[in-house]
Amino acid sequence: MELSADITTEDLKVFLEEAEEQIQLLDDDILQLEHDGASEELLQEIFRAAHTLKGSAATIGHANMAAVGHASETLLDRLRNGDLEVNTEIINALLHSLDTLRAFKEELAGEADEEPEIESVIEELEEATGTTEVEEKAGPEPLLIDHDVLASILEAQAAGETVLRPVVTLLESCDWQTVRTFQVIAELSTIGTILASSPTSAEIEVETVGRTIDALVVTQAAQ
Repeated sequence: MELSADITTEDLKVFLEEAEEQIQLLDDDILQLEHDGASEELLQEIFRAAHTLKGSAATIGHANMAAVGHASETLLDRLRNGDLEVNTEIINALLHSLDTLRAFKEELAGEADEEPEIESVIEELEEATGTTEVEEKAGPEPLLIDHDVLASILEAQAAGETVLRPVVTLLESCDWQTVRTFQVIAELSTIGTILASSPTSAEIEVETVGRTIDALVVTQAAQ
């Protein structure tokens, strides 16, 4: 498990407190969803909790936890948009993902020794979402280096920082392009500040991704 280099003990404490709150909310709401069925208000509350937890995990650089949160969020988004109806498969996938998120939290808190695996959980979420097959979509826009980004590069170099341009290409056999792309961006955020990326965060959210991730990262770490 790797976290962002600048995460402090206090940052981690705040994250764990927020994660506990969101996980408990998800637990209560998913059980209500199972027993009482879907309502617009309930689905919105579950989606917001999953989105908050995913964002917090990404902020501290926990790529795997954020990836599970992202896959859960995608499924919940299809539910709240009316693309899917609640069924046993969906409830089980959400509960299993919640178990995994809780296990990650416990590991961060020092209450567990091993980081849980995410492959089967993400696969189950993808199957419940109906997105296991790769769809042909328009790819992301090329990496944009505008005046603001260029100014940030020059400022970083003047301060003695290093500007890296990592390019990652996913294997042809990778079926989870969006999740893997999200993980790569989250991992890059642990080494520094991402000035620009292709795909952008907005493109990842709407699953406009390809097999190549291109980014500009400012870091103080040695090359």
